[in-house]
Amino acid sequence: MRISILLILFLSFVESTFAQDKIKPGQLYPSGSSLWGPRVGVKATVPVNWNGLLPRGEEIFLLSSTNSFGEIFILSDESSFEVMKKNWIKGVTFGENVLVKSVGEPRIRNQNILSAELTSTATAGTKGHVEAKCGPYNICVVSLMTSDPQNFEANKKGLQEFMDNLTFVEPSNENPYLAFDWDPFLRNKQLVTFAFDDRSSKETIINLCADGTFKANLKKSGLFKDQGLKGKKKGTWSVNGIGPTTKLVLTVDKMGPIETTLEIRDEKVFANGERYFVSAAVECK
Repeated sequence: MRISILLILFLSFVESTFAQDKIKPGQLYPSGSSLWGPRVGVKATVPVNWNGLLPRGEEIFLLSSTNSFGEIFILSDESSFEVMKKNWIKGVTFGENVLVKSVGEPRIRNQNILSAELTSTATAGTKGHVEAKCGPYNICVVSLMTSDPQNFEANKKGLQEFMDNLTFVEPSNENPYLAFDWDPFLRNKQLVTFAFDDRSSKETIINLCADGTFKANLKKSGLFKDQGLKGKKKGTWSVNGIGPTTKLVLTVDKMGPIETTLEIRDEKVFANGERYFVSAAVECK
């Protein structure tokens, strides 16, 4: 089974207010939430009595039952139904030598969904079910469920609800940040970076307040390395530009304006090529 990395295919920025329907790593999606993976070309809805999550650093999207022991692991696959059938019958290895295989011959459900009950060499006391649905752009979605036996049928209905409502759209490789609006994103946010040596650590913290003022404590070079700016500073700030890059201008009291280039890529923010972490400001009114 050729499994693509949904963390990349469902790429978006976790703290961004831009394109809110795109799946964001680390965000919990309750029942009824819309999911959109533009690069894989998939739209779906979190089923009733389930929560969805794309764990940071993981390769699969996870649905967890809210009222029983049940989990659905959602993967993308570029194989055909015939190849999937053979693999499911032969068995697919997951994790540390856990063999998962179909019970009997996989069958077609609802005209366009490949479906099979599963058996596993993992811990006893669970039952499994798997379904696959393919779109017109050479991408299939595979949903694999594990459940406690007493809630198996109810949880399988949740999986089937998810697969029945899943639709395919034309994938897009367009930069997801072409319309990224930096100004609302940065207001009331804090930019932080760190540097470490054998004896201590240094950090730069810049609080960008919603009223257009800033407070900063610059303990390391990097953000404004050309200006040699260090220490506690305050003043006003602004950004100029829509898209993956922008100019951040700090007008420092008794000094005047200085600027640096901000860039967003792969869910991360960089200033002059250096990674900065973004969180809620703590020194704004």
